[in-house]
Amino acid sequence: HNEANTGPSASIPSTMGMLDTENKDKIKKAAGYDSMKLFESRDVIKKQNGDYALAPGSTELYVGAYWTVTKNLSGPSIVLNGEAGLVKARTDPNKTTKPYAAVDVGIGQAEAHAKFSPAGFDVGAGVSLAGGSVSVFDFNIGAGVGIAAGINDDSVEVKVLGTGVTIGRKVGFSVLGSSFGIDLGKIGQAIFG
Repeated sequence: HNEANTGPSASIPSTMGMLDTENKDKIKKAAGYDSMKLFESRDVIKKQNGDYALAPGSTELYVGAYWTVTKNLSGPSIVLNGEAGLVKARTDPNKTTKPYAAVDVGIGQAEAHAKFSPAGFDVGAGVSLAGGSVSVFDFNIGAGVGIAAGINDDSVEVKVLGTGVTIGRKVGFSVLGSSFGIDLGKIGQAIFG
């Protein structure tokens, strides 16, 4: 029996990213934040019993809500995501020792996300043929709308209607929801350890 909040009845939590300190701490603990490498991201789900756990490695025909926890230079980032898709494949965070070796790719997805912090915000929704992260590269082939401004993942980001740029640790661009980017932090980690 799968207790994860990934079935057809899964819903996006009403907090839309506005987490209290207790839940942020629980999400960070489930992600294993203290043992995460710098620039590493892990997805966390909320199980039906209310506990948080790492998201499963690969999934077919999925619907669900989850939080992405990233260990940045500026501190932890926690983003609320709602997603449905045909296939989701990701490396096991317990077996992947280097963030630049991680893979997290989805095919045939519809998604929505919300991130709010004192340094900025990022809210959007879209559909994609394929998208995700492979090693140091982030990509999305699809269409979407979104708005973002501020410092996200140690980078300055500006986006309107899904079109914008990111400059900093991550460098990238997006046009109406399709995007391509490179994580320079992961490249540095690969070179310097």
